[in-house]
Amino acid sequence: QDLLKWNGWGYKDSEFRVNENQIIEFTGS
Repeated sequence: QDLLKWNGWGYKDSEFRVNENQIIEFTGS
């Protein structure tokens, strides 16, 4: 379950998410 997931920022294959340590990560190419 992703706490945060934003699309439409110009990165179709990427996303922001919050990991188990409450750190915001940017994933994708």
